[in-house]
Amino acid sequence: MTSYASASDEAIFCVDKLMQYMGDDERAIENVVKIVRDGIGPGVEPLNLAGEAIRDEKFMEARRILHNLRATIGALGAKRFVAASLALELALQEGRMMEVPSVYGPRGRAETGAGPRRRLA
Repeated sequence: MTSYASASDEAIFCVDKLMQYMGDDERAIENVVKIVRDGIGPGVEPLNLAGEAIRDEKFMEARRILHNLRATIGALGAKRFVAASLALELALQEGRMMEVPSVYGPRGRAETGAGPRRRLA
């Protein structure tokens, strides 16, 4: 799963591409702002909950959280996140615990490398 970390920033998520897909007009801006707000509103809390579930060996719960998060973030076109989340879900489902990335700290909290953000509205 480490190959996902080497993708360019644009491969993670690009608002411009989503805008073009939605029509690149005022209505598209409103729709994109709503989609992005819904997608990022919970912050890293879903990742933290998944990490705690993994730590507590509640793998089905972790998979459920990751699946829901993947669906939400996938609406943004974040292909890198979708691929990494699916790989993690499958590793948990198949019991391949050595493939579960070490993105979670000792208390099951997500380690984020938050960089600069583009303001949408």
